[in-house]
Amino acid sequence: MQFSLQHPFHADLLEGVYAVAEPAGYQIALSAVAAGGGEQRATYTLLADRCAALILLGPQAPAARLTELAGQLPVVSVARRLRGTAPGVEVVRTADDEGARQAVDHLVAVIGFDDSHLARLAHVNLTTVGHDIPRIAELAVGRAIARLEGERTPTGEAVVAPHLVIRGTTAGPA
Repeated sequence: MQFSLQHPFHADLLEGVYAVAEPAGYQIALSAVAAGGGEQRATYTLLADRCAALILLGPQAPAARLTELAGQLPVVSVARRLRGTAPGVEVVRTADDEGARQAVDHLVAVIGFDDSHLARLAHVNLTTVGHDIPRIAELAVGRAIARLEGERTPTGEAVVAPHLVIRGTTAGPA
């Protein structure tokens, strides 16, 4: 499994992957994309370790390279939309467009459409788009295992619904 040290989301996802893979009888080999070594090195390390499948978190490699890898072993790309540009690569991602829509809808509901409501911005609760990390991990590992066991998944892409997380405001007391 390739991941980046700079993304807290990846650490949470690693925990989820372990929680799914180990009970299924699979071990996880890790290779980090760090300041001292890039994604290509991290992937090469996993291939040199003779991993049976690759789960790549947010890969930046060109789609052609991912397709090349998928010709050698099962490859699951997590958190990157490939839109059919990498045949043979399984994709698991969050519906980012839906998350953006949820955030915009929330702001429109709170602020309204006219300028007189802009004063409310000082008191708008902060929002983030949440990811169903356990489901993403389950799908990523499940698709890798299915490919290892010769099964074909119904589609090359699994899209997980996001959820809006509304937090408290940073505005001072009124």
